[in-house]
Amino acid sequence: MAIYNFKQNTKFYLVYAGLKYTLDVYKDASFSQTFTEESINKRTIHDQSLLFDGAVITKAAPANFSFTIPLLDEDDLKIVFNLLTGYDSSYNINYFDLYAQTDKDVYKLEKCVIESGQFNIKMQSPMSLAVSGSASKLSRVGTSGSYTIPGTAQTRSIDRTYIPLKYLKVTIGGNELDYITAVSLSLQNKITWRPPETLQASLAVTSAANTIYPLNFDLDNRIFTGAIEQYVTDGSYTNLQTWAIGSAITIQAGAKPSYYTLDVNIPSAVYTNRVESGDLFTQTFDFRMLSNPTALSSVIVYN
Repeated sequence: MAIYNFKQNTKFYLVYAGLKYTLDVYKDASFSQTFTEESINKRTIHDQSLLFDGAVITKAAPANFSFTIPLLDEDDLKIVFNLLTGYDSSYNINYFDLYAQTDKDVYKLEKCVIESGQFNIKMQSPMSLAVSGSASKLSRVGTSGSYTIPGTAQTRSIDRTYIPLKYLKVTIGGNELDYITAVSLSLQNKITWRPPETLQASLAVTSAANTIYPLNFDLDNRIFTGAIEQYVTDGSYTNLQTWAIGSAITIQAGAKPSYYTLDVNIPSAVYTNRVESGDLFTQTFDFRMLSNPTALSSVIVYN
């Protein structure tokens, strides 16, 4: 009788700097990797009857992964936020290994790098962080129950406190906005994987066992964007259908006014404003950070 692997039973572990973190992920978690196939024309001058091309496979494309975690009141999952936002003094982004343990198998994603992080901030809903990225190699490394995932296991807190968003304060250019309905924040790390293959290495590939995988990547640039949605009320709005360059933007979100789970302080941003006509009229400020901080920890704080 076949044993199926159900994703809902899969456990995810993040290993970074020799430490192993157990992740709480939502059901949207996924990962995959494809191989690059090239067609070869098999026709010759003497034989034009071969209509179907041959194939050569020597390398794999970067693997992909995505998952969503809650922004807990505890620090247990903060490692994901730190890997999304952090970089060293040479502006190199950190990478990690990701393990998925199913009922039957253990899969490993090697040299993972987070390319996108989306903060979900909506009134009366638990705040969360959705990340996606790429990795060097995806492989099955063992069988559940017999394979030991490496790293020193980090102790989890007794409590797991989900934070419902009840307090949201937004200012643009020093002016506080009222009647905010939702805020979205997105950090993009633009990654380029370096071509791994050489002619000699390609000629040495004989099977899937010695496939060429991408090994190194470069961080090209970073983009921090967001959107602020506000109801249009009977107040006098002088900023409808307008734009500005160089405005400071602050966003404070949490369960109570005295404690912010997310505290965002952007010294300089460009924004455009657009009106939308639904059942209720709203206006949305779409913005992008222009500042170049030494560290993003001075701009995005997850308490």
